[in-house]
Amino acid sequence: MRLNKDKCVFLAHEVVYLGHRIDQYGIYPVESKVKAITEAPEPKNVTELKSYLGMLNYYNRFLPDLSSKLAPLHELLKKEKNNGNGKNHNKRLLNYQKLY
Repeated sequence: MRLNKDKCVFLAHEVVYLGHRIDQYGIYPVESKVKAITEAPEPKNVTELKSYLGMLNYYNRFLPDLSSKLAPLHELLKKEKNNGNGKNHNKRLLNYQKLY
């Protein structure tokens, strides 16, 4: 293993790593990533919904009981449940953006 001295940080009070801010008090999500979640546009198709769910799931350690809160959105991914009526789910999506 080799270390690149230009990429190394020593004696820092805080480090940003993989979308997390780490300091002496703990681990926190990076503000820019939280902003991306809260300001994300409404998913228009399955691919966009998967992307949005992935963003939320990446920060699941900061969102208690996330899996049960996201269950209705996961139901949209099941083809037999997806009948094109997404109006009720749009309101739920707005609530998930307020989790932060």
